[in-house]
Amino acid sequence: MLAFLLMNKILDEELSLQVSVSIKSKVEKPFDNAYKAALCTKEAIYVQGFVVICQKPYHPIESAWLELTVASSMGETSIHIIDPNFKYLTKKQKIFGTSPHKVLI
Repeated sequence: MLAFLLMNKILDEELSLQVSVSIKSKVEKPFDNAYKAALCTKEAIYVQGFVVICQKPYHPIESAWLELTVASSMGETSIHIIDPNFKYLTKKQKIFGTSPHKVLI
């Protein structure tokens, strides 16, 4: 699993793709995709915010994703981002940062 670290959070690419397939996500429906993913992902927090892609022109994109707190075997926790919209980014695009607003469901 290749993971990007976003503001002390880990983008879980593998789980993002699995969730995207399981909910049959649709391009240009980031909020619907994240809502459907939240309904089928226990203990996840639905988050709306802005994503900035490392590609010119640099501009924020409104989006939504999930955050899930994951405990390690060592007793430490980390926050994983599950983004059902991730598969719609091209391989050349990288996420630069996010500005979240969380909603508990």
